[in-house]
Amino acid sequence: AHSAKQTWRDRKGPSALVSLATGSDYWSLRHLGPGVRRTIRSLASEPFDVLLVNYLYSSTLLKGLPGGRRLLIDTQNYDPAVFGALRDASQNPLIRLLCRRAIRLSVRQLAALPQGAVLIHVSEADAENYRRDRPDLAHVVIENGCSVHPRIQSPNYQANQKVIMFVGSLSAQMNQDALNHFAI
Repeated sequence: AHSAKQTWRDRKGPSALVSLATGSDYWSLRHLGPGVRRTIRSLASEPFDVLLVNYLYSSTLLKGLPGGRRLLIDTQNYDPAVFGALRDASQNPLIRLLCRRAIRLSVRQLAALPQGAVLIHVSEADAENYRRDRPDLAHVVIENGCSVHPRIQSPNYQANQKVIMFVGSLSAQMNQDALNHFAI
C-alpha cells in the first residue's frame, strides 16, 4: 500500500507552532494544505451544481470560486461552543490562544456566508445556535448516528442530473458513506 509522505501538517505540535507563529488558523492550516487549495482552484471552472463543504472552516476555500451554485455547509457542531469548550478545558495558554482565534474566525466565516447558503447541523441545539447567528440562512438538521444502506436500484436522474463538488475530509467513514450514497 502506498501512503503519502507525512509533513509537519500531519502532526499537531508543529502545526500549532506554525499557526501561532504566523497568526493563521490551526484547523485550516492543518487540514486545508496547498494540495487541497490547488485542487479546488483547478476544479473551479468545472461544471457543478452543488458545492458541499465539510466544516465551516473550509468555507475559506470558497474564495475564487464562481457563484451561482447551491452552497451546502455541513457544520458538524456549533464551532464557537466547541472551541470555547476546548479553551476552557485547557490550562495551556497556547491552546487557549488558538481556541480564541478559532472562535473569532468561525464568527467571521459565518457572517461572510452568502445569502442562499444552507447549513447542515448534527443536532437541533447546534441548529438553534446557528439560527441565532444567521437567521437569514436555511438550516437543516441531519443527526449523526444514522445508517446508510446502499440502494439496490437508483432512480434515473439523467434528465435532471446534478454535479456535486465535495470539499472536506474523507477520513471519516460517514463522509465516505454519504458520497457513495450520492454516487450510486
